[in-house]
Amino acid sequence: MERNSSLLERPEFLSALFASTNDGIVVCNAEGELTYVNQKAQEFFGGPSGADVIQNWQEHYDMYYPDSKIPIAKEDIPLYRAFKGEVVKNIEIFVCRKGQEPLLFVCNAQPIIGQDGTRLGAIVTFQDITNLRLNKTMAELNNALARSEKRFRAIFEQSPLSIQLLAKSGHTILVNPAYRQLWGVSEEFVQNYILKDFNLLKDKLLEESGQLETIKRAFKGETVGVPEFLYDPAKVGVYDARARWAKGILYPLKNDQDEVQEVVVIHQDVTEQHEVNEIQVFMAHIKSMLISTLDYEEIIRKVGSASIPILADGCAVDLLEGDCIKRLIIKHFDPNIEKLIQKMTDEYPPDLQTPQPTSRVLTTGKPLLTNKLSNEMLKNFCVSQEHVDLMVAIGFNSHIAVPLKIRGRTIGCLNLYNTTERKRFDERDLRTAMELGRHLAVAIDNARLFKDFQSAVRLRDDFISIASHELRTPITSLNLQIEVLNDLINNLGIDTTETQLMKKFLNGTNGQLARLTRLVEDMLDISRISTGKLTLRKKKTNLSEFTKEILGRFADQLKSLQIELKYETSKEVSAEIDPERFEQVITNFMTNAIRYGNKKPIHVNLEEIEDKLILKVQDFGRGIAPEDQERIFKRFERAHTAEDVSGLGLGLFINKQIIEEHGGTVRLMSEMGKGSTFIVELPRV
Repeated sequence: MERNSSLLERPEFLSALFASTNDGIVVCNAEGELTYVNQKAQEFFGGPSGADVIQNWQEHYDMYYPDSKIPIAKEDIPLYRAFKGEVVKNIEIFVCRKGQEPLLFVCNAQPIIGQDGTRLGAIVTFQDITNLRLNKTMAELNNALARSEKRFRAIFEQSPLSIQLLAKSGHTILVNPAYRQLWGVSEEFVQNYILKDFNLLKDKLLEESGQLETIKRAFKGETVGVPEFLYDPAKVGVYDARARWAKGILYPLKNDQDEVQEVVVIHQDVTEQHEVNEIQVFMAHIKSMLISTLDYEEIIRKVGSASIPILADGCAVDLLEGDCIKRLIIKHFDPNIEKLIQKMTDEYPPDLQTPQPTSRVLTTGKPLLTNKLSNEMLKNFCVSQEHVDLMVAIGFNSHIAVPLKIRGRTIGCLNLYNTTERKRFDERDLRTAMELGRHLAVAIDNARLFKDFQSAVRLRDDFISIASHELRTPITSLNLQIEVLNDLINNLGIDTTETQLMKKFLNGTNGQLARLTRLVEDMLDISRISTGKLTLRKKKTNLSEFTKEILGRFADQLKSLQIELKYETSKEVSAEIDPERFEQVITNFMTNAIRYGNKKPIHVNLEEIEDKLILKVQDFGRGIAPEDQERIFKRFERAHTAEDVSGLGLGLFINKQIIEEHGGTVRLMSEMGKGSTFIVELPRV
């Protein structure tokens, strides 16, 4: 033991020991002078010489804290800390000679204490852990890279946006699942076509749409956006991919020299949004179309044509007529397929007794959506194998049938069908079809009601025309007989109570016949107006004198009723009128004024203002309520109840038609309890 102790105290032993270690060792004395630097320390950084002191190390070396960025303070240098009496363990610092790469050391240092307790100096050992740390860092970086790649792969695989990685040549390197979903293609199609043959920079569809020049800018280093447009691969003979509305962004991937290596394309599918907008525009167009005509067969034809290809490849509309189904329209974008569907309809017409989709919808009143028509389904509702073969030849793959319902009653069926693989119906399509069916059903019902109304009006007008003509003969005969009786009584020359009573009865009968004659003439006028046969025989007329003459015919009636008539005209007023018809106008207005005027004065005014002639007939009677003022100009309409007054309610309607035939207008000003004023405006001669 003593021998070993003496060995440790020998300088040559310590020197050999320090020289053989892989750690660098530096020793300083109590004055801070470096007294020993072993071989390893000199290999690390070539010195310093024994004359240097601790305080001068920073003149020879750059020292940094472990972050390798912040220079280390002198008081934090491990040997200096040991020189000051501190024990330092496992401190990491970066050290490098001026202008060289830094080395990372782990340092341990402690003071050298003599047996008497005095501080003799300090020693520091340092181990180069640069490669160890580098390996650790590389491992961490590799792990981080692996995690990053895993995250990128997850993002790439799970992204809802279609991602396509392109080489500089324009060929596809990689696509994600969203790409396959967007274009509706299989992995096999991607491998055999997209990754092998497809070249984005030679895409004819992109060139025709004007997008290719924009896309080429990405291959020159620019990030570019491509606005939405319809990309339909079928236009270039690729039928395995479906048509979609899409927009995209292209990002160039560059190397350190700013050279484009690859290009990332991100597609966003905007088909649904575009289709929603398209459907909204379509439905607005349909609504305006449905009110453009009241011929329901024309409505069905228009709707069928407009639905293709926006809603479907083809359509058919069936209506119930009793227990039979009548197919009114067959449409398809392909004329050849349309002929096949017509052939199928002719050979296998829809029948309520068969299990065909149309029959099911018409009998149940419930819509039917078939997303995929299989051969088994076809066999279930086809009546024969030939029927199945014809359906297969047509190529039906999905089908929607919705009922046309009015007030809970099914009147028909709207059929939409697709024959191409690029489109299959879904619930959204069913909702659209049901909305279209509702509008179509209402339009058909309105058209039918209008047709029924027209038939009823024609029957009424025919009846009025026939009845009026039939009544004319007996009325004419009665008038002649009354005239004969009047002549006989007058020729008798006898004036007795009996003859006076007979004259009174004959005059009363004559008045009633005149009233009946007016009613018959009114009905004949209605018939003429309805058939467009109301004709005018115009001639230039002194309207001032003409009006005065017509008003004069009411003198006896006004006198007997004690009604004052006031007629004003500023000067001689002339107009191109049909005298017979205009007499009818004035007579009708005067009759109304007498009937509803409560025996109050009647004012008639005729004047010429600029390029117009204005005739006003005013009474001060009961007036007409605001809600009735438009209605009274319609046929068979009156402002007051039948109990109040007699008549058919035709006079004002006929007046309006006659005035408008003269190129004029008529309007009413009235206030309840204050009377009414009818104002006629005619163009001046």
